[in-house]
Amino acid sequence: MLAEILGSLSGVFSKFKSSETNALFLTAIVWIGWRIWTFTIEPKLRPLDPPVLPYHFPFIGHTISFLWNQEGLLCRASNYFPGDAPFSIAILGTKYIVLRKPENVKAVWNDTKSFSFDDYLRAVFAGFNIPPSSYTAAFKEDPARFWHGDEKLAPYFVKENPAKKRYTDLQDGWMKEALQPGKKMDAVSRIFLRNIEQLIPVYLLDHRVKSGRSEDSGQGQTVDLYKWGRYVLADAGSRAFLGSEILGIDPDFVQHYIDWEDLSWKIPWNYPGFLSHDMYKARETLVQVFMRYYTLEPSQRPNLNWLFDRIRNEHQQLGMSLRDAGTVALIVLWGVHLNTYRMLFWTLAHILASPSLTEAIRDETNSAFDSKRGTLSISHLMNECPILGAVWNEVLRLYASSSMIRSCVSPTTIGNKTVHVGDRLLGQFRPMHLSTSIWGDDALEFNENRWLKDGGIKKPRGFFPFGGGHMHCPGRTLAKQEVFLFVATVLMNYDVQPVGERLKYNGNAGGNGEDEMRWKVPGVSTKHALATLDPAEELFLRIKERYS
Repeated sequence: MLAEILGSLSGVFSKFKSSETNALFLTAIVWIGWRIWTFTIEPKLRPLDPPVLPYHFPFIGHTISFLWNQEGLLCRASNYFPGDAPFSIAILGTKYIVLRKPENVKAVWNDTKSFSFDDYLRAVFAGFNIPPSSYTAAFKEDPARFWHGDEKLAPYFVKENPAKKRYTDLQDGWMKEALQPGKKMDAVSRIFLRNIEQLIPVYLLDHRVKSGRSEDSGQGQTVDLYKWGRYVLADAGSRAFLGSEILGIDPDFVQHYIDWEDLSWKIPWNYPGFLSHDMYKARETLVQVFMRYYTLEPSQRPNLNWLFDRIRNEHQQLGMSLRDAGTVALIVLWGVHLNTYRMLFWTLAHILASPSLTEAIRDETNSAFDSKRGTLSISHLMNECPILGAVWNEVLRLYASSSMIRSCVSPTTIGNKTVHVGDRLLGQFRPMHLSTSIWGDDALEFNENRWLKDGGIKKPRGFFPFGGGHMHCPGRTLAKQEVFLFVATVLMNYDVQPVGERLKYNGNAGGNGEDEMRWKVPGVSTKHALATLDPAEELFLRIKERYS
């Protein structure tokens, strides 16, 4: 009997093993067929389509590589497809056409009929867990038709929209009005910059910024440059746009914001929800703060910037809940804060690495001090400091990693390649910024002198640190003001030098041709960053007050 049972089990196992083998064999045949079709036959049938970088698995495509190391993936693809013609990668079943020529990027910006930014905006709303019912109307023409209230109480999208623009387009206009040079930007800029000057010494004493490696024994204290700039700018910006009242609701608002921002890179690329619980939890903390803040009477939040107030009111009039309006406020604040502190880090890191460059910029920026008012003139810093301006542009060239993203809504061609409806266009600017054909053989090196010509700053082809077209970053001027004021304030009031290794450098920013010893600037991190790269390691500064 036992023999019969064992025999039966053996037969079942053999059948199972046979069926398992057959399944594996069938899967292998299907996979090989898919590979041959996708990367051999289809390219010959569609020779005008951008070639696809080969990948191993359908639907998944290059998703894992893209999320793990976006720049590494695109570098590998560029080596696989020599030249500057468009190629494509696959992310979660969607084709992304990667553009490498500045002229192709500009063509997409200029063709607003064939290419749209709407899908990206919808993805951001979805990434913030705003339901489609709350934002669908924002993408419709003539939003006044969604308003059914008293005409006397009509919102701006009704009473000040004769062209019947979509709400998203109106909001884009308000963002530009608030953040581009003009009376409204000047008003918030004065508050922002005053906050920066006041908070620079405050955060020098903050335990999150100070390094535990040293005590002040006459040599100055040691601080983490990245954290110092980040906390100052996040605090200064939150107070400038929301007023100190936001800190009355949540005294740890700045820390909570930074905790969430560290995870916010997951949003634009639709990171899987089961891997984003930490980001959701951090976001919820901030949304709850905004909800409490917006329920205050206007007299209790008198310092709320008009942009945040208008967007809150208009969104709620369009049908958004208080919760969703609070979430939108976080999106706007995210745009204000996201990258400026990184630009500040790299700007100061390169200035302080060179003793001669430090002194040249100190001399240049000290002349911006207005002795009558006891303040630095931001106009002088922006317009009369060519060396600082050259460093700024070189930092943007080397470390800005922003992209252009559009969806094709009408069949067209780019660079002699066919673009189909549903394709995504991805213009990565950093490869252009590092191109030797545009910048010369020293394209990978920091050289602020490439921007200096007859005492001014020149802008060559292929330089898009803030994007372009109608989505050109509206906050670029304010960001530059923040960095310039921070740099000038620090150099005027403190003696600062990096802690770490010094290397011999042939030639210096002072232009005297002599060798000097420079501190090592950190390399770039491969971790996720949305528009400006992070440093791979910390940079500590030894800092003490400067007495004239």
